[in-house]
Amino acid sequence: LFEDGSMTGLTGGLLRLGPFKELPSHFHPEPYGEIYHFLRGNGEVKLGEYTTKSVKHQISPGLHVNIPARQVHGIESGSEGCEFLWMFPAGRWKDIPYLYIDPQLPHRNVPPDFDIFDVPLPLDVLDWGTVHGNVTRLQRSLTEEL
Repeated sequence: LFEDGSMTGLTGGLLRLGPFKELPSHFHPEPYGEIYHFLRGNGEVKLGEYTTKSVKHQISPGLHVNIPARQVHGIESGSEGCEFLWMFPAGRWKDIPYLYIDPQLPHRNVPPDFDIFDVPLPLDVLDWGTVHGNVTRLQRSLTEEL
């Protein structure tokens, strides 16, 4: 590895999620678009979760998903789990902010004084109150089902 990051300006890797695991819905600010390319497994890639433009893609080997910067996205693996390649336009993974939609999850790769209200809203999100309300309603309904 290069001390200052990748020579290509790209960083990527392989991620394995076990059966019925989740990569919680999050987004990355400009300029951090991302790609996923699935090698095995099943489940769903969720784009725009908690927004009015939510779309789900069924995971299968060969599924390729282009995710623009600021697009809310997450993964729920199925009974087989899943394995995929990911890539960003950044020299190192630690340079990429992970901004979670669930207000109870801590953001990753952000400075200590980071404030979510200082970045542009994710795509298709009109305001934080509405999207956080959608998260809370879904969590409450899932808890009631148990």
